[in-house]
Amino acid sequence: MNKTSLNISHCWFIFWAEMEGIRN
Repeated sequence: MNKTSLNISHCWFIFWAEMEGIRN
């Protein structure tokens, strides 16, 4: 996995965590 894909995955995780927080 290169640096770019790792960065995208990290941003997606942050986005998902924030959505979970809003829903709950």
